Amino acid sequence: MIGTYRALLTRALGRLASERVALIATLIAIVALALGASRVAVILASLSGEEPDRLAATLRSAGWEVGSSFFDVMLPILAILMGLTFLNRDRTAGTVFGVLARPVSRTSVFLSGWAATALLVAALDFLRSGLLIAGTAWIEKRLDPLHLLGVVAGLTGTWLLLTAFFAASALLRPGYAALAGFVGLYVSTVAFGEHSMLSDVGNGAIDAVGAMLPLGIQQSTIVRNALQGTTADFGPVVEVVLYRTSWIALLLFVGAYAYSRRDLSPRD
Repeated sequence: MIGTYRALLTRALGRLASERVALIATLIAIVALALGASRVAVILASLSGEEPDRLAATLRSAGWEVGSSFFDVMLPILAILMGLTFLNRDRTAGTVFGVLARPVSRTSVFLSGWAATALLVAALDFLRSGLLIAGTAWIEKRLDPLHLLGVVAGLTGTWLLLTAFFAASALLRPGYAALAGFVGLYVSTVAFGEHSMLSDVGNGAIDAVGAMLPLGIQQSTIVRNALQGTTADFGPVVEVVLYRTSWIALLLFVGAYAYSRRDLSPRD
């Protein structure tokens, strides 16, 4: 069983390596990292001679706010794109049917596809987070565990987005999956934003629906504070990680079950 799953994961990673989307995303990430690093370097150069604590604090603040801002846009877009298209491309190309003709479960195919795309997202995220963690640790001569936890929390947020669209693409046809995902994003964002123009009943209904959705919930401030070192409280960040990983596990179960039951055909 483990050998079969390893083979499926290798196959999924090979598909990613051969596709332009992954290559383009990697190139864009490298360029964005270089541009962001140059901007942060200018900021740090202006503080030459300052105490190490202030240099480390500036690196964390500027690095996550200025140097990696493009990643905060690119990674969610990549997660949505991969979640919506990865399974569908395998089906429409007909390549998945040769795999399923063997004694291989659809659940393994689904989970290996998700794992491969999750690894891609994690690798791209590590391009920026790895440098920032190493840089601040070198300056301070210590590793801040809250910084690491903040990175994990941020990554689980991107994985949650990927998983939600992965599950939607297993449940529905591509167009409907995209519509369901973006409606979920919109409703949950509105629910945790300002919607005073609605009636009290309307506000309550949107809040209730938004609280049940795993998308767009406003936890970014908690994660950002942990990353930038403006808080020393582990509790809220741990709650965010647990919330997101719980939803990831649930959505993986739903998506795998739906994919195992779905009638597959190239024109489905």
